[in-house]
Amino acid sequence: MIKRIFLTLIVIFFFPFSFYFYFQDQLYTSFVEQEKTIYFTSGTKTLEILSTLENEKMIPSKWPIILDFILNPKHLSLKHGEYRFEKGMSPFHVMEKIYKGDVVTYKLTIPEGLTSFEIVERLKKIEELEGTLARIPLEGALFPSTYEYKRGQTRGFLLDRMEKEMERVLSELSKDYPSSNIAEIVIMASLIEKETFLDHERPRVASVFYNRLSKNMKLQCDPTVIYAVTQGKETLSRPLSKTDLKIESPFNTYRVYGLPPTPICNFGRGSLMAAFNPLKTGDLYFVAKEGREHEFSESLENHNIAVQKLRKRERNQSK
Repeated sequence: MIKRIFLTLIVIFFFPFSFYFYFQDQLYTSFVEQEKTIYFTSGTKTLEILSTLENEKMIPSKWPIILDFILNPKHLSLKHGEYRFEKGMSPFHVMEKIYKGDVVTYKLTIPEGLTSFEIVERLKKIEELEGTLARIPLEGALFPSTYEYKRGQTRGFLLDRMEKEMERVLSELSKDYPSSNIAEIVIMASLIEKETFLDHERPRVASVFYNRLSKNMKLQCDPTVIYAVTQGKETLSRPLSKTDLKIESPFNTYRVYGLPPTPICNFGRGSLMAAFNPLKTGDLYFVAKEGREHEFSESLENHNIAVQKLRKRERNQSK
């Protein structure tokens, strides 16, 4: 009788410990055989997540996980999203990703100089994003940069981030370089952005435009004519023609005086800083020279010489 009681007590105490250590072993032993990405949409229930993981062979069974939930109730807070599970992960580490919301992140780089239409078109092509875009933001309202996003976020959310980042950068620079007319500053920044790719040239290009404005000279900025032709919706794949230069448009700075009515693209910090703080020069002209740089001139005579050099190079290259 005593022996039977002793054996019963051993079973009562030993079995739970054996059960516990068995499931602990299942939780922490390497299990995932190959890398796999799984997306749990918003509203997916906990048991649905566990069933999916079991079917996809990310965990051997849902029961060790349920036991873990009982022992660690905070682990019940599973977060939806897209997860990438690496080969060799244990069920515990699979679930840890989902507890922490360690979802896959993507990066989108918006280069400087794109129009708002072009940026919206890029967002429309990103398969991981959801939702439609009912509007195209004002030109110059979006800050070119690299943005992280997650599957399931909306295109509108990402567009809002670009707008807020532009507002932040503008506010920051406005404190460093007080200006009475931010609207003119952002238009000027867009012209600078389109005229040069080189950071060290931007303040000098700004100087030319400000100098011409102060002398009531037409800006004669080619990118404004391109914008007049394309409306910012495409790339002009040909040189500007004499007909283009005569187009009736408030953006055609070969015909109208002053700045165009709005920015012609979305600009970066370098162009914005140049618009706020241009170089002090007597330059009134610039033209492309070898490489991506420009030759700057204070007089029309020197500018014409620089233009002749450019035309000669172009003829030599066409031979």
